[in-house]
Parts: sequence; C-alpha cells; structure tokens
Amino acid sequence: MNTNSLFHPFRPDHLAVLGLTLTAAVLLVIAAKHFAGRFDRWTRIVLAFNLLLGGVSGWVVAWIQGYLVVPLNLCDLALLAAIWALFSLQPWACILVYFWGLGGSLHALLTPDLTTSFPGFWWFQFFLTHAGIVLSAVYLTATNRVQPTVRSVIWIWIITNGYMTLVVFINWLYGTNFGYLAEKPAHPSLLDYFGPWPYYLLAIEAIGTLSLLILYAPFAVARRMGK
Repeated sequence: MNTNSLFHPFRPDHLAVLGLTLTAAVLLVIAAKHFAGRFDRWTRIVLAFNLLLGGVSGWVVAWIQGYLVVPLNLCDLALLAAIWALFSLQPWACILVYFWGLGGSLHALLTPDLTTSFPGFWWFQFFLTHAGIVLSAVYLTATNRVQPTVRSVIWIWIITNGYMTLVVFINWLYGTNFGYLAEKPAHPSLLDYFGPWPYYLLAIEAIGTLSLLILYAPFAVARRMGK
C-alpha cells in the first residue's frame, strides 16, 4: 500500500482547510454585521449550493463505484438540515444546524475519518460538506437566525438521543457503523481516550450533552446581561 496516498491529520493539506474554514467564518461574521441583508440571499444560496454539490456528488460517485451511501451519519443529517435552513430560514432548522454543525461537523473537521489524501475526490467531498455545514451554522448565527432556548436545547437532546437509539438498532441489524456507535473511527479521535465499546458510548453521550450546554451558554449569558 502506498502510504503517501493516505490521509494524515494535521499535515499541510489538513491545516490549510482548517485555516481557510476559519478565515471564511470570520469573513461571514464581518459580512453579516456590516452588509446587513444586502447580500444575505446570495450568501445563503452559495452556501446551500456548496452543500448540495458536496452531498449529491458523493452519492453519485459512490453509486458509480458500486456501493450505496445511506445518509444516516449525524453529519449527513446536519447537511440536509443546513440546506433546508438556508433556503427556508425555519427557526427549528437553524437551531438544529447550529448544534449539530458546531457540535458534530466541527469535530469531524478537526479529526477527519478519511482515507483519501489531497487531491482525491473524497478528500474534496469530505471537507466541502463538513466545512460547509460549519460555515452555514456560523452564518445563520451571525445573522440572528439562531435563537435557542432551554426548551430547544432539551428538544435537540431528545432528537439526538432518538437518532442514536435508532442507529444502534440499524447497526446491529445490518452490521453497519453509522454514528460510530458500533466501533470507533479508523483514524485518531477523541473517543480513543474513553476505552473500548460499549464504554466509549457513555463518553459520546457525555460529550454530546456537554457540547449542547457549552453552545447554549453564550445565548443564556447574553439574555441574562440584557435584562
């Protein structure tokens, strides 16, 4: 096996993606504050098109290569929610993208479970979609479309745990590993520090709950200071 063709985290290609994503996030926040709604519609269209391109191209190429991609990973659902939120601006969808995007897809960007290195198709597809979800969450938040409450945090927690319960059953039934609930990612991740299956599932639950609270904290503090 040619190890040069394999993806290695925090090499120049990975660091470049992280740097570009951070730069794009800062620019989106600046644009949201200084240009108000002037380019809002086109910004949302570009972000949604990016996600559509990444998602559809991945399904098509996988089909050409002879296998079916079932969108049951949490980031797949976050991608679909982001596209809907960008077009519809439904409050529930925007909140979902905020929590799933910054709580899940951001972690995937930092510790990618990826085999193909730059400039392979799956390298581009992975980072196009995951960075797109994160940037969508940032933009929707910067334009005040994300206004979570305690009730919505509880709702997200219930939805996420319902997803995990369903996926555990699907993984058991079909021998799949959606959500990494059957085994850990092949590449290094935070889960490596929490023991073997099923013990690391408790860590997933704890990290997920803590992420919800951390992501909600700025809104809770802002409301308290605003009183």
